[in-house]
Amino acid sequence: MPESLPEWRPEEATPEKPLDVTGTKIPRRHRSRRVFAIVGGLVVLVIVAAVLLDGVARNVVANLIESKVRSSLSLPASAPVDVTIGGSSVLLQLATGRLQTVTIAVDNLAVGELRGNAVITATGVPTDTSKPIDHGSLVFTAGQSQLSTLLTGFAGLPITSVALGGGAVNADIVATVFGMKLPITVALAPKAINGQLGLTPKSLTLSGATLSPSAVRASLGSVADSLLATQKVCVAKYLPRAFWLDSVSVRGSNLRLSVNASSFTLNSDLFSSKGVCP
Repeated sequence: MPESLPEWRPEEATPEKPLDVTGTKIPRRHRSRRVFAIVGGLVVLVIVAAVLLDGVARNVVANLIESKVRSSLSLPASAPVDVTIGGSSVLLQLATGRLQTVTIAVDNLAVGELRGNAVITATGVPTDTSKPIDHGSLVFTAGQSQLSTLLTGFAGLPITSVALGGGAVNADIVATVFGMKLPITVALAPKAINGQLGLTPKSLTLSGATLSPSAVRASLGSVADSLLATQKVCVAKYLPRAFWLDSVSVRGSNLRLSVNASSFTLNSDLFSSKGVCP
């Protein structure tokens, strides 16, 4: 007879040991990722905060410059003035005591008897407004209606009316040729000449026929000298004394005057003190 198996008793069974995780170490790779994630998040927050602070500083500085421009030019609060601070971080620029680039746009600005849109670009602008600006350029755009003011007292040609077009100043004159008074339209190419506005004839239109300067000279000889001579108009009396006429061009129906200056101070005397014609 086979032997019987011993009877199994539950109390004699060996209990399973619970898993002890108290001493388990988190892999170093996981901890590094967690640290990098935290540091990366902090860096992003710092960058965002710096950008926000710089944006606030940029707006504050622009508003201060706008206020200075309004007081210097005696502009009303309703006059549109747009100030743009260029360059790198404004906070870093302020720390150096000098702004890299400042652009100021003023619409419908009166400069003496002239009126037009002006854009001033200044480089090396000190935060101390009593100190001079390194360099500045002013682009003044005057409409066709301002030409009569600009050419007031212009005795070079007997101009009856002027218009802008085709990249030229088109002047209607009445010229006396061989004792006869002839209506002629002279297309004048503008150019800055030693700080003055130079007007050089590039074509003449008579009785519907357009002639080149050489053709006019060949037909009229020395009689054409007064018609073909380059005329000069002094614009210094309209410009701030510190600025010098650098270039002139016709853009559509507007005359664009570009002037430059070095080492000037933005104050109330800048535009009130005009240049002197030779």
